Amino acid sequence: MTALDLLYKILDFRNWEGSFERYHLNALADKKPSFVRLQQIECLLAAFQLTKEYINPSLQIFYGNQKTSRKEELSKLSNLQYFLNGEFIKDREYQNNNQELIYTTLEVAKRLTYLDAKYFKKEVHIGWLFNSLITYRTEIHRFTQKPKFFDEGFEVGAYYAMYLKTELSKDLIKNLQEIDQTLSLIIDPIQRIFSLEELQSKYNYIEFDLEQIDLEWRNTEDY
Repeated sequence: MTALDLLYKILDFRNWEGSFERYHLNALADKKPSFVRLQQIECLLAAFQLTKEYINPSLQIFYGNQKTSRKEELSKLSNLQYFLNGEFIKDREYQNNNQELIYTTLEVAKRLTYLDAKYFKKEVHIGWLFNSLITYRTEIHRFTQKPKFFDEGFEVGAYYAMYLKTELSKDLIKNLQEIDQTLSLIIDPIQRIFSLEELQSKYNYIEFDLEQIDLEWRNTEDY
């Protein structure tokens, strides 16, 4: 599995859970589809070294004029919240491996803006890039999903509407590839690939039949 797989699992999970406060396993024990998805995400975050375990204790943060422990503040977050906030970018040792992405960012900015040359000598903040793209990608994700169609009382107009929405979702997926690849490079600059066997043996990753779990949930719950 790759960083793209992790990204798509997170987007899928957020389709089920819109509340940031529920991104903890203990908060999802009553909702199996969300719970098992977050289990898988937690394992992948650990594999890609994107968990709070890698917080740099030497980094401090300020609230007003008061310095406080960043590690202490971040300990209140779940691993997924830590990831979505882009905090992992500040903590990893190989953040300079994003040089190709930084170069691309600068070249595109030079073509599309009229900024003074001095702005292109400043540091490119990968964290800002990540936060902007992950927010946008999450918001648009639901439009990339194949629309549901119910054939009770079949009507040609409804069928045509589904066709149009499906075609749009295909175009969106195609046009989101550059955004997804950019997020993948930020998530894992060295683009590792983990086999299922490695994930299972080292990180306790479990394969689930998500379609069956979702179906059983829909059949037994009012949601």
